[in-house]
Amino acid sequence: MNPLPNRPLINNPSMPLSLPNLPPFEQIYNGRPRKVMPEGGKEFPLLNGMNNMSGPSSAPAGTGPQGNLERGNPMGSNMFQGPPLHQTQAGPATHQMSQQQPQSMQQQQQQQQQSSSQPQQAQASNQQQSEKEQKENSDFESRQLTAIFRPDEAGDWKEKLRSQYEQQAKMHRLIDDRPGQYISGAASWDRRSREDEEDVKEDEGELEEDESTVVGDGEDSKLWKPKRTLRNHLDAVRALAFHPTELCLATGGDDYTVKIWRMDLATLASSATRNTTEVEPQLTLRGHSAAITRLVHSPSKQLLYSASLDSSIRIWALPSSSHTTYAPYDETSARGELIGHTDAVWDLALVRDESTLISCGAEGAVKIWDVSGPSGGGSLRLTWGYHGLDSVEHVAEDADAPGATAVEAIKADLKKVAVAYQNAVVKIFDIESGKELSRLPTDGTYNGSPATQINRIVSHPTMPIIVTAHEDNLIRISDITTGQCTHTMPAHLDGITSLSIDAAGFSLVSGSHDCSIRFWDLLGSRTCTQELTTHREKAREGVLDVEFHPSLPFMASAGADGVVKLYASSS
Repeated sequence: MNPLPNRPLINNPSMPLSLPNLPPFEQIYNGRPRKVMPEGGKEFPLLNGMNNMSGPSSAPAGTGPQGNLERGNPMGSNMFQGPPLHQTQAGPATHQMSQQQPQSMQQQQQQQQQSSSQPQQAQASNQQQSEKEQKENSDFESRQLTAIFRPDEAGDWKEKLRSQYEQQAKMHRLIDDRPGQYISGAASWDRRSREDEEDVKEDEGELEEDESTVVGDGEDSKLWKPKRTLRNHLDAVRALAFHPTELCLATGGDDYTVKIWRMDLATLASSATRNTTEVEPQLTLRGHSAAITRLVHSPSKQLLYSASLDSSIRIWALPSSSHTTYAPYDETSARGELIGHTDAVWDLALVRDESTLISCGAEGAVKIWDVSGPSGGGSLRLTWGYHGLDSVEHVAEDADAPGATAVEAIKADLKKVAVAYQNAVVKIFDIESGKELSRLPTDGTYNGSPATQINRIVSHPTMPIIVTAHEDNLIRISDITTGQCTHTMPAHLDGITSLSIDAAGFSLVSGSHDCSIRFWDLLGSRTCTQELTTHREKAREGVLDVEFHPSLPFMASAGADGVVKLYASSS
């Protein structure tokens, strides 16, 4: 049985040998176009010394396999003359083939004559086209100087590149020398989009001289300039605390860690020091199981208190100045833990010669802790709710009671404490008895919802004034004596997260989710004197905390981008 019915068996003596059924020469073969043989007239030897190549011909059935040696070599069948390899007896089929052979030979001769004239015409056309291409290539090579610069610029591009480099270097020097003035031709950061700012920071190594923008008159007011960027936290940094007398900074973040940083005063204040110098934390404290929300220093005992979303307050021993970064971990660093809140602890305040610690939580409770012991431990002394000491049980049962968001000891009267709540209400309590003494009224813009809540409250160091930062972009200044709001101002483009008043009581700094830090004249015009934009937005959060140093001309800011910025005053 023949497995290929379209092809005769080679050992069948009754039929002549024929080639397989090949597709036409110019059709697709095996899914890909077949390569056409080169035309005549090319400068390379042809097969067997032939001078021309003919197209595919229809080989007669009796010419045998030599009519086409291979599929890629379609040459004329007149290459071989002679009898076929296999002879059979004469019959009707053989007689018919012998009559058709002269006609087939005549057709092949005519095709060869036509194909021989075509290469001559193609050769002449190819020669003309080749001469034209060579002329164009020579003209192009004579004009081509480099691969990326225009030919007509010859050697000018080197001078242009050098002049642009010198001009940019000059601009950077002018920006460093005059940070409070706008320099024509220098791109300032407030004129760039946030996407461009992020790209430039990544490409240029985040140089703070260029990424900060100062807005203000720059003459009569104190100006602040970025000096250091502290990078070690793995997530957003939410809490800052300066040591009152030393250049020691504590930071806490969403990575559940508290880090202690120590810097050299002369190096940080020097204007010649590069602000890209790497600074590592002196110590990393671990113990909390949630994000850190607040930090407070106890300088006389060399202790640090940290509040967290895990509803606990931990007490840490500060390392000495001689402690090295890579020293072995000391288990005695953890001094104790204060347990009492049932929800997140949002704020802390240390009063009365550092013997009393006040905390407020999201459940609405305010707790007074006795931390007078030298070892660093503490005990719960007093607890009250939204309405005062007599309403603890009521608050515990009332699920609609507003949570406490911030607490601040009144510096002008150490017997009082101000507590801010989620419904934008500020209440003044007596620390000893827990009685509600007064309540600061709210105007019609506050509807008691989280959209208008108070995020931070600060007290003036010498005057009976408190300042509150609200989620609806406003800052309010209130007089504790009269219980009235004396000033309200729109301060940012987004919710205000933090406030701090300098030791002298003249300047106020605010941080917001719009990633800006603004300085305000608190007792004079109450206007913005300077603005800095040195943090980047992340997860719809920006600047999360700001704080002045209590005794030195430095300021720090923390952001959702996981970095801490240090600033120095220019005067």
